[in-house]
Amino acid sequence: MTGDLFNAYGVRQAFNVAEGKTCLERISFKPLPLADDEVEILVSACGICGSDVHQLTNGWKSAIYPLVPGHEFIGPVTAVGQMLRIFKVGDRVGVSPIRRSCGTCEECTTSNGQLCSPKS
Repeated sequence: MTGDLFNAYGVRQAFNVAEGKTCLERISFKPLPLADDEVEILVSACGICGSDVHQLTNGWKSAIYPLVPGHEFIGPVTAVGQMLRIFKVGDRVGVSPIRRSCGTCEECTTSNGQLCSPKS
């Protein structure tokens, strides 16, 4: 999958839930290059929760579009960055919504890791 176009269902702009219309559409884009400390995952299952609705509707006034909802997922690893030794292609992994949190700041040490602004 690395280097190919990524296909997903997402939105190109915020939508109004009150209108009752489904706005997800198939979108394609070229993914960023795989970093040395990242893995690529073929998503086989993904959760959608309330925070995704806030992003889809720009309820928090911080959404960046186009946007593909879903941030808790599982699937097999399809590529591994050069620095990683604990994962290999084919490993089944699960990803939580908290990505690259530092684990040491006040937010992380008070169960608010989702608010972390990592320095790296």
